[in-house]
Amino acid sequence: MILYHSPSFSSKNFNYSLLSSSFFVLLGLYFIIFQKAPLVIQYVILMVGIFSVVHHLRNYDEEYNDIIRMFDIFFANLLAICVFYYRPTLATLLFGILLLSTFLSIQYWITSNKYKSLVHAVFHTSICIFLFLSFQKDLKILKNRK
Repeated sequence: MILYHSPSFSSKNFNYSLLSSSFFVLLGLYFIIFQKAPLVIQYVILMVGIFSVVHHLRNYDEEYNDIIRMFDIFFANLLAICVFYYRPTLATLLFGILLLSTFLSIQYWITSNKYKSLVHAVFHTSICIFLFLSFQKDLKILKNRK
C-alpha cells in the first residue's frame, strides 16, 4: 500500500470536506488550550483533524486509498470509542447511528462527487458541533434546569 497519493488541484474539484476537516484541528486545539475535554479526547480530535485535512486534500474522483486514509479512519473510530466511553448517553448513541448511516450513504449511495464532498462537510461539521456541546461544562444551555 502506498503512503500517500498526491492530490491534483483543479478549479473543478469540490473540496468542501477539506474545509470542514480543519474544524477538527481548531476544536482539538481549543480543547487542549482550555482543557474542556478529557486529555485523550483532546489529542485524538487533533489527530483526526491533522489526518483528515491531509486525506481530504484529494477529491473523490482521485485515488485516495492509502496509509493516510487508514490513519484517518483509525483515529476517527478511536474518537468514536472515546466519546462513547466518556459520554455514554442515548443522545450519543442516536447521533452515532445517524453518523454511521450518513457515512454509508456517502460511501455507497451518493454518486456525485460534489454532493459527496458537501455531505461529508456537513458530516464533519455536525460531529464538531456535537463534540463542542458535549464537552462544554460551562454552557448554560446544557446545565440541568431545576
